[in-house]
Amino acid sequence: MHRLSSKILIIIIFVLIYYLRFEIIDLIDDISTIKNKFILVFIISILFFMPFFSTFLILINSMIFYQYGFYISFILLIFSSAVTFLLIKKLKKKKVINLKLRNNLKNFYKKGSELYISDYGIFFMRLLIPPFVHNISYSFIDKIKFKNFLIMISLAELPIVYSISVIGKSIKNFDHIKNSSLNILYEPSFYLPVIFLTLVIFLVKLLNKKNMNN
Repeated sequence: MHRLSSKILIIIIFVLIYYLRFEIIDLIDDISTIKNKFILVFIISILFFMPFFSTFLILINSMIFYQYGFYISFILLIFSSAVTFLLIKKLKKKKVINLKLRNNLKNFYKKGSELYISDYGIFFMRLLIPPFVHNISYSFIDKIKFKNFLIMISLAELPIVYSISVIGKSIKNFDHIKNSSLNILYEPSFYLPVIFLTLVIFLVKLLNKKNMNN
């Protein structure tokens, strides 16, 4: 029931984004004209700590900051992940976090194989679950070292952030006045990174399913 509700919510959000696409692009254009970009970066850096916003923020960054969008998104995403991971670790040690929640998250990984608590697990799971959930989940595993966590999420996010940034720049450059919105599907700078991301997620899910069956 929970998964169904999540899927329905995602569909509603995407439908709203589609119907408001021109208004959203115009708003982003207005924001990009703000001279003090440091204020924008500060606000966006705070938003990266919020759950389930990262994909949209990466798209927005590439449309506002253009060639610098990838670097800003990558740095802020890794920074927010590192801070979240360390903060939850500290709260866990001080037993501030609910014990039941702690046990549930730890048991989730115990039910899987050792792969989940390995460096490879950190890498693959980053491609399957949202960054915010990923950061909190792995912060509860005592065996996970911060250095390894940081390296693995950096490697996992590199192709993802780059691909989404390319998609964002493609949307920004597309002439929505002269062309139908659906014509963007024929733009290589749009469909190639979409295909790449789809294949990556599909392959990771396939490997994960194979591991679960072993």
